Amino acid sequence: MYQTALTQADLPAQVVLAISPSEGEAARRWLMQTTELDLLIPYGRTSLVEQVMREANSPSLSTAIANCYLYWSHAVPTERVASMVIDSHCGNPEPVNGIEKILVDDKVSDSDIQVLSQLLKAQQLTVKIVPPPSMSPFTNPEEEEHWHEAQLDHSVMVARVPDLVTAIALINCYSNGHADGIATHSYTESVQFASQVRSASVYVNASPRFQRNSTQVSEIALGMSAQRGLKGGRITLDTLLTHKAVVQGLEY
Repeated sequence: MYQTALTQADLPAQVVLAISPSEGEAARRWLMQTTELDLLIPYGRTSLVEQVMREANSPSLSTAIANCYLYWSHAVPTERVASMVIDSHCGNPEPVNGIEKILVDDKVSDSDIQVLSQLLKAQQLTVKIVPPPSMSPFTNPEEEEHWHEAQLDHSVMVARVPDLVTAIALINCYSNGHADGIATHSYTESVQFASQVRSASVYVNASPRFQRNSTQVSEIALGMSAQRGLKGGRITLDTLLTHKAVVQGLEY
């Protein structure tokens, strides 16, 4: 399929190299050792991305998949929150920005949480209502892993938190940091969330749904980066061609 696309775009077939599963380990070793690449973009589970970022000898750009967080403020209707979560799991080609963790304002009623659970389950999402994560080291490493890493199994964890400040601290601690959101009717909360959450992309009352070729943007995106700044967020052609930023101050 990709060869047909290359031909239609009048590009040489050599610009894309496909390898078989048996060649995967040898290719991985070469990619990690070579210094001849302009840019290396690891794509996959968190452990793979972290290994490449740590060991690669060529410049690399971090990517992230899922493990996105959403803070649900008490005044927002349950149906609105459900629609944001469900839409985030409809990403193309996969739910790169799928919301897997919902931190719920303690003022939200138990009945609203149950309604949310039913709405998500109706869309084949598995809902787990659990205690909130801890800011202290976990006694059980597996429990911490659930909060820190993407599950990629169409599951959503729901936990109460006392306030927005706690939610922001937990998101900064456990999120992959590429796309996190808030559902709120408060302008003050939206500003606080956007300014204090250390994520490359922040979504306020909007689904973080990822699309590789979205009609709402002018560029095709390869994925999402967790790096902040010029290379944060969507990985587009502009991102790949940006090697250096020059910031020039005013003369005195």
